Amino acid sequence: MNEIGALVEKYNIYNGKMAVQRLNESCPVAMVTPGFSPERIIDLSKNDPGALLKSTLIWECLACGLLCRQLTDGKVDMSRFIREVRIHAAAGGYFGTETHGGLLMSVQRINATSALHPKRTDWITKPLRVVHGKGKYLYWVGGAPFFSAVMPEPGSAALDSARAAILLLNHLGVKPVVLEDERFSGHDLLWTGNKEGFLALARKNLKAIMGSGADVVIVSSPEDYYTLGRSYREYCGDFDFEVCHITEFIAKHLDRLKFREWKKRVTYHDPCRLGRGMGIYDAPDAGESSP
Repeated sequence: MNEIGALVEKYNIYNGKMAVQRLNESCPVAMVTPGFSPERIIDLSKNDPGALLKSTLIWECLACGLLCRQLTDGKVDMSRFIREVRIHAAAGGYFGTETHGGLLMSVQRINATSALHPKRTDWITKPLRVVHGKGKYLYWVGGAPFFSAVMPEPGSAALDSARAAILLLNHLGVKPVVLEDERFSGHDLLWTGNKEGFLALARKNLKAIMGSGADVVIVSSPEDYYTLGRSYREYCGDFDFEVCHITEFIAKHLDRLKFREWKKRVTYHDPCRLGRGMGIYDAPDAGESSP
């Protein structure tokens, strides 16, 4: 189990013992899951890494980065440690329970095969204006079209969000490229231990993005933003295009947009991958507070 020891050192896990009591008391999973605690993960990683790979603890952790870094002054990267341990666990035949009966994960695994040539732009109709080919800006749609097909109620909201993003870009004079053969980003495969499936998707997507000639890839999904902006570089190497979240792009051009007053109270939840994962807090706030 030398691999786990190397991960412990790489992500500074033992330093978590300094704040372990506060972690146990503040961890959102520990509050609702009997038997779960960051302390148990830390202890198993040191004393019985084999048991850690077989444990449900690594699958119960949200990998949210909510407190593990904050309470250790940024010294402990528990999120990425958990991600890497899951990869080793899956390689050994130990898996977590997949949500939605495994449907979403099965589709993503199928999506990683080279035999498929997805058509993902049928939902783009007037007044949306996009480019099917090459261009400076590319809008990354993500899983919204699939979610709208298999989970109509929440899925339709995801697709409406994608339409709204393109409309906003159009109002700013941007007619973005939308890839016909875009695939899932691979976020869920990577975070459930399927590194090879993730790499297959990442390589296909990088090839498609580079083929579009895009300088800027604009993303709505926090998970896809984290994956394209960080995980692709981490696992596949650097690339020339910029990855930008839609709220960042809008925040840069707020002076060119006018919004109608909406007399409703809205609560915004900072997504883990966008806020704690990528440090993006101000851009969404700027959009919400705009007149």
